[in-house]
Amino acid sequence: MPVERSYAHTVRYALNIANTHSMPPRHEIFEGQSWMIEERHHAGVWSLIFSTEGITRRVWHYPADWRALGVSELFQLTYSPSAIRRRVTSLD
Repeated sequence: MPVERSYAHTVRYALNIANTHSMPPRHEIFEGQSWMIEERHHAGVWSLIFSTEGITRRVWHYPADWRALGVSELFQLTYSPSAIRRRVTSLD
């Protein structure tokens, strides 16, 4: 049975695919650390990845216009219940 999608979801999905191929990651300084923020598609779902040396945070629920958010608003997303935080000890 096909899954029904809202128009907004369909538009966002199409824009995310286009953005993934044409939009560079966003780079920000937050609390003294340089972070790279980008959207990634994983297991059929889009997420927002925040990464810096030794730390990665994944946010599953975020606004479609996340690029328009200010730095503090953007990083507030990483403290939501939908965010997964982990300290990376190696790249293996």
